[in-house]
Amino acid sequence: MTHGRARSWIGLRLSALLMVVAVVLAACSSSAATAPRPARPKRGGLATLAARTGRLVWTRGPSGELVTRVEGGGSGLVLTIDDACDEHQTGAARLVALDARSGARRWSRGVTERGVATSTEIWSGVANAPAVAGGIVVTTNGRFGDETIGLSARTGKQVWVAGDRFLGVSARQVFAASATAPGVLVVRDRRSGRQLWVFQVASTPGVPDAFDVVAVDHNRLVVASGDYLSRSGAGPGSITTFHVLEARTGRELSSFTSPDPTITHSSFVISGDALVYAEGPAVVARDLSDGAVRWTQRFSDVSPWLGEGGVFLRSANGGGVLLSEVVLNNVQQVVALDARTGAQRWSKPGTVGITDATFTVIQPTRGPLLGVATRSGRTLWHTSVAAAVAKPYDMVGYALADGRLTLSAVCFDG
Repeated sequence: MTHGRARSWIGLRLSALLMVVAVVLAACSSSAATAPRPARPKRGGLATLAARTGRLVWTRGPSGELVTRVEGGGSGLVLTIDDACDEHQTGAARLVALDARSGARRWSRGVTERGVATSTEIWSGVANAPAVAGGIVVTTNGRFGDETIGLSARTGKQVWVAGDRFLGVSARQVFAASATAPGVLVVRDRRSGRQLWVFQVASTPGVPDAFDVVAVDHNRLVVASGDYLSRSGAGPGSITTFHVLEARTGRELSSFTSPDPTITHSSFVISGDALVYAEGPAVVARDLSDGAVRWTQRFSDVSPWLGEGGVFLRSANGGGVLLSEVVLNNVQQVVALDARTGAQRWSKPGTVGITDATFTVIQPTRGPLLGVATRSGRTLWHTSVAAAVAKPYDMVGYALADGRLTLSAVCFDG
């Protein structure tokens, strides 16, 4: 091939390539220009935002007279329940799986159990376990619900059912109290529902002990036991014992006690080799091997809240940040702590709606929702869209999935 012919051939190829690029760009521009705007959010329905920008992506109205309540999200799904939302929740209910990016329905099924499990323990206050993991969605009637069902996340069909008294879930396991043996923790495989092991929780003679799995990581889980659900004057019914167990086998690794940990409305977190939790006006980190105090962050001017000490742990996130809620002079604040030292990193007024390693939603007492960067506390966006799906002073439900944040009203039966 001569130099002239080579140049001509290269020129033709470049021209063809430029024409293809132009066609593609024109198609993209046309698609962007003609893409319909999402419909306005409706009360009792859903609104889904891009988590990084707060831009409205899609909406879904309520199903007839039913309220659509978001339950959780993960693995590309948003899970919702269409329910009558009456005082006794006696109406028909349907569990619906939606595509997180488009809102398209993937599957639905009628349910009698009216909740998707999203917490290691029911008292935690925010979702701290995946709604979808191992290809399974776990549905339940709440703490001590007498039937727990594992559904295929792909089809919604039942994979397994267990008759234990439900306590909580992790990414790999399901926790329950035995329905037949008092004081026995039953741990099942989340994927198959198969029983993995049991643990006899030590009981105090004459004391109506409770127990819950309060924290889990890849290798360990922590069980709290004691009469912590009742109060005797200013204190609990008994001290609380923490049992640190090997997650794979249930073998007890250590145990230690705490006088009055905040268990209701608060989370527990395994951070490194420490258990972190709220106690009175403080957040405390204690060594998992012997209970020795690693650090304490004590707050001044804390106001009691919901019958507790006014400090609530919410989660541990990437970047070594722990989120807490602190009621200071009767004003709720989100306070981020350094997971290694307990030092304060940042704070903002409001409460935690939902959080993950990079992103947190803060719900102020008044004003629009805030999307913030979890590690730095930098405000990414604010929006008033929650006011479109929920009535004033209604609770708001949240789900994070595939870079999308879905909001709804929450039925609250008191």
